[in-house]
Amino acid sequence: MKSKLLELLLLLDLHDHQGQLWRFLVHENSQRARRNIKQVMRAHALADLSVADYATLSGRSVSTFQRDFKRAFGEAPSVWLRRARLDHARVRVIDGKDTIADIALAAGYSDTSHFIKAYKAHFDRTPKQHRLQLA
Repeated sequence: MKSKLLELLLLLDLHDHQGQLWRFLVHENSQRARRNIKQVMRAHALADLSVADYATLSGRSVSTFQRDFKRAFGEAPSVWLRRARLDHARVRVIDGKDTIADIALAAGYSDTSHFIKAYKAHFDRTPKQHRLQLA
């Protein structure tokens, strides 16, 4: 999708003899407003985004985002995201409607066994043990 967007922008630029697209993009980038990191992260924590994507959403460079994030949350973005996704997975495990494999995928783990290990490291029990304890 990114390549198609880039292709579209290049085509627009080819036909933009007055430079309106370039001026618009430069103006938008210079006027990029910083958004509240806590609000951005809470709204998009479960999205499949990179740290660079979160930086862009918050209106910061990656290095500024990481520094501001650590100041706001007291930990690195990757650590916070992993914990937030595991906490959401815990809610789905307790709910009991979804399979562990589906929950793992939703939490960003392509390997169910890796998800189970991470879950156990975070909650001191596997998802199955967690379900059985609550049943």
